[in-house]
Amino acid sequence: MAKLPGEEAIDLLPRDEGRPVFTEPWSARAFAIVVKMYDKHHYSWPEWVDYFSAELAPPAHYPRPEGDDERPEGDNERSVDIAASKLTGDSERVDAEYSGYWLAACEKLLAAKGIVTKAELDDRTAALAEAESPGPRFAPGDRIVVRKVDPAGYSHLPLYVCDKSGVVERDLGLSASPGAGESRQRVYTVRFTARELWGSDASGRDNLFFSVWDSHMDSA
Repeated sequence: MAKLPGEEAIDLLPRDEGRPVFTEPWSARAFAIVVKMYDKHHYSWPEWVDYFSAELAPPAHYPRPEGDDERPEGDNERSVDIAASKLTGDSERVDAEYSGYWLAACEKLLAAKGIVTKAELDDRTAALAEAESPGPRFAPGDRIVVRKVDPAGYSHLPLYVCDKSGVVERDLGLSASPGAGESRQRVYTVRFTARELWGSDASGRDNLFFSVWDSHMDSA
């Protein structure tokens, strides 16, 4: 029986007694979701290969062999075959990269089919991250000190608040961390007195409020 397009790449998944095995549970779930959605006739296998090929196609992921830069238009299996040749015998990379592209292709295909929207996926991802993240280290009223750091990226952290103490006013929840890819951490509203920042000559009635990342704070 002839194999479906792209099944040669599936055959390279790490196996035990003929069945795929995975070092990370999420990789197995990604594989199962794709197969289950196909079994439910939400998309055809050629449609899946189109989207999966698009995830694998960029040269930065899996460069084509030297002298093989030309790809005939409509050759949807080409990038899958090239990716498969790069993954033989490398189970950690299969889980870390291959499964990630597998899942990304499924998400985009389901969105294109109208089965789930990107907004719904984003909301669900945020909810899961919130549920799986550790609880907040600080609560309103806690006194903190801002670490003496030179923050990377657009962190909203003025250098003149570094090494200064303040009081947490509000937990703003999780947000994408600056300069850290897709990682997330908590952000807090912190109140600083004007005198804490600029000395005794400043007004005793004035306060300033800043959003501060968890990683930039310690207990005072």
